[in-house]
Amino acid sequence: MGINRRQNELILMKTCLFKSFAALLLVLTATHIQADLQDTTAESREIDKLIKQGLRENELQQNGSISDQQFVRRIYLAAIGRIPTADEAKEFLDDPATNKRDVLIDKLLQSEGYVSHFYNYWADILRINNKLGRSGKANEYAYKHWVKDSLRDNKPYDQMVRELVASEGNNWENGATGYYQRDRGMPLDNMANTVRIFLGTRLECAQCHDHPFDKWSQTDFFHMASFTYGVRPGYAGGDNRRLYSKSGKKEYAEQIRKVAEQVTGMKNFPVSSNDRQIKKLFASDNRKLVQKRQGLSEEKYRELNARVQAVIKKKRPGQATRKLISDIYKPLQYAAVDVNDRDAKLPHDYQYDDAEPHQAMAPETMFGGEITAADLKEGYLPAYAKWMTSKDNPRFSKVIANRLWKQVFGVGQFEPVDQITDHTKAANPELMELLEQSMKDLDYDMKSFLAMLFKTKAWQRQPFAGEIAPATPFHFPGPKLQRMSAEQIWDSIVTLVTADADNFQPSKAKELAAIEREAELYDTLESKSPQEFRAMVDDLSATVNVAYARQTEIRDEFLKAKQDEDVTRARKLATELKSISKDMNRAISSAAYGGIESADMMMMDAKKKRTKTRTPRKLRLEVPKGLSKQQAREWYKKQKAAIAQYNNMANNMMRASELPTPAPRGHFLREFGQSDRELIQNANDGASVPQALQLMNSRIYELLTHSQSILGKALATCDSPKEEITAIYEHMLTRRPTRTETDRLVRVYESNPHTARATTVWALLNTQQFLFAE
Repeated sequence: MGINRRQNELILMKTCLFKSFAALLLVLTATHIQADLQDTTAESREIDKLIKQGLRENELQQNGSISDQQFVRRIYLAAIGRIPTADEAKEFLDDPATNKRDVLIDKLLQSEGYVSHFYNYWADILRINNKLGRSGKANEYAYKHWVKDSLRDNKPYDQMVRELVASEGNNWENGATGYYQRDRGMPLDNMANTVRIFLGTRLECAQCHDHPFDKWSQTDFFHMASFTYGVRPGYAGGDNRRLYSKSGKKEYAEQIRKVAEQVTGMKNFPVSSNDRQIKKLFASDNRKLVQKRQGLSEEKYRELNARVQAVIKKKRPGQATRKLISDIYKPLQYAAVDVNDRDAKLPHDYQYDDAEPHQAMAPETMFGGEITAADLKEGYLPAYAKWMTSKDNPRFSKVIANRLWKQVFGVGQFEPVDQITDHTKAANPELMELLEQSMKDLDYDMKSFLAMLFKTKAWQRQPFAGEIAPATPFHFPGPKLQRMSAEQIWDSIVTLVTADADNFQPSKAKELAAIEREAELYDTLESKSPQEFRAMVDDLSATVNVAYARQTEIRDEFLKAKQDEDVTRARKLATELKSISKDMNRAISSAAYGGIESADMMMMDAKKKRTKTRTPRKLRLEVPKGLSKQQAREWYKKQKAAIAQYNNMANNMMRASELPTPAPRGHFLREFGQSDRELIQNANDGASVPQALQLMNSRIYELLTHSQSILGKALATCDSPKEEITAIYEHMLTRRPTRTETDRLVRVYESNPHTARATTVWALLNTQQFLFAE
């Protein structure tokens, strides 16, 4: 069932067009019209007034203001998640304008760096990860780029949440569907996470029993769960799959009926695999039931039913066809979210008197406005999303205002940010009310809200470095001193290595192409008429049914070989099984998709051969003047070797938002506390021994001081140890060294000239000044 040469050429041409489309899309998505941020001057002043008032009432003093040098480093870390380059810092510090701080705040919030930094923030909250594996890559990419595009376009927060909560359809058309794919198969957990993230309310305990520390009952939980219980993340099936599934069910039912008749000798014997249903049938007084019409006792029915089930298990009627359909759609198994409204039911062990086990719970809200029957007719999800994001919802605006306040100032107005109860009280209630109202007045414009906070005098004060006791109100004499997040540390190092780090997105074109590939696979299947689709399945069945049967035999033989500890035979059988699967998948791909997947793999292989690195390379080298031909050749050879070495070391030196998420265990990011994305906001900034080992034993210093890195190139222009020391400080700490620091390090250069540079970089990288966002 292979494809001929002409078909192969056409497929390759089509695939090239999709790659070109992805490249065009990459260019288009890089150009976004940025709307001006809203004027929040009055709100910033009011915040300062309320903070000053709170400090005075508690007999506290506000901290002093920070210098421009401190400000430029702080705002770069807070707004775009990295330290400024030496040139960026110099441009700001040399600017004589009196409003340069406000101008820089607006500029950074409109930059690609903001997208990268706040993607990390939201990816931690939304737990975006790669748990779906290789088959779910396109879904992961679509979800990731949907979040990034939402941030880049400054999509209003309420709209962003509505689109997430009400998402359905195919991922290439709606990347927000990744929200439900993330908790695939766990609708109750997803609902609890949704309420926690967007409404700051913890419902997890109420899934199994009435909440022991809050007012929520188990019935409250299941009333809420009904809004999203009909969400079904899964295959992008389309009409052909649905039609075939419908006809397949009829054929399967007929096959089961025939098996039952052969075994029992009775027509229309009701086969059942549900013990609870059997008990319910025989407890009924309905004499029209087949079992009772035929005079079967429950005991006799169970005996016959068990015999029928045994034959079904052995013959497995219709299983091969169902598996074939599943294999045909396997590349699309994480591509869509379907919605079919249905009510959640209480568990079998429900123990309270206000309802019965297995009772269906109609969708009802926990607080705020009620959702009417008319709203529900439009669909459970849209009604749920509309209620959740309403300005009248008593917790929606409050939660996001407090989340962003904590992101900026280090401590929430109330803590924890996602555990509101009737007893929750803000440190400064009047200020919290202002923040909540400002979020509404700004129509959930997150960039403008952040600018409002950054432009306060309170945020531009010296940090508070003391301990904050649990349950003790913090009155914000200045923002809390914090260690950089793992992503901020990594991205700052990347900034010292890679040029234009914010826009270096080497995987973006590949990711967009993967999303488009799924759309093409889907369109190829849907372009077939029902008759063509059935004919394709029938043709494939003859080939793959033999393979399925052989796979079953090999698996049985493999298990026996493992039991007999026959390693050689087990290895041989595993190889054979892999070969059969590969041939079968190739046959399915050729028939179902016209070989698109094979062509895609050829393109990827060709791309790998053409591109050995994903890092930007200096392709043209200008040989210094005055060198002889031999010296020029030696110089050129040395430079090419240095570039090759740099590219090899810096292959993955891109911002954390561009790396696989989360990073693998042992990676710098994970060692420094990046979230594993299993729990909401699971990152940490605590110190550890592995962090020290990472800094001591990794090749970071070699990379930072390499002649091709940003820092290395700056050091190459220095003519003396003093100039080198100054350059290192300006690049790493955004300031010039003091005279004492310079004198001390000059002595290091004099005593250890070959290692002094690396020693200085290593020392600064380990300082609190580098690792903390002061």
